[in-house]
Amino acid sequence: MIQTRLNQGMTLVKGGRLLHQYVVDVFTAIKEDWLRWARNNQDVLRAELNSNVLDAVRKGDTDAKIIGQRFILPPSFTGGPLYLVEKYHDAMTICREYGNSDLFITMTANPNWREIKEHLDRYGGDSPSDRPDIECRVFKMKLDELLKDFKKELPSSHTQQLSTE
Repeated sequence: MIQTRLNQGMTLVKGGRLLHQYVVDVFTAIKEDWLRWARNNQDVLRAELNSNVLDAVRKGDTDAKIIGQRFILPPSFTGGPLYLVEKYHDAMTICREYGNSDLFITMTANPNWREIKEHLDRYGGDSPSDRPDIECRVFKMKLDELLKDFKKELPSSHTQQLSTE
């Protein structure tokens, strides 16, 4: 819906700040649907293994208004604490296996990148801040290129030169 297509109208894309609101509304609707699925499929998520109600009764919380209706979020839900704990454990496992990292690299998007300017000039001259979809796609391309450069093997002559310096 938010990609530039030459054979279709670009009313949504040309909406400026309304495009931002549309993207936020769609994202919120998707997250709400995912949370509704998690709440309605607790048996699929093995929520019966969690004994929250029994724990509450043992503590003496017998008033249903205090207990509330709780449901368990799956670890795949990116906004949940289980997801964060899982990612933390993954990072610690990587550090244990390969050692601590030597570099911490941060990459940010630049709205003045040539690719962004060319696209905006070609398709209507919007402001880069009005087209977060273009910025995100160009950022992803640049990030992939950076990772490819990191993973590229140096020729043996370069590695010998680096080891002697």
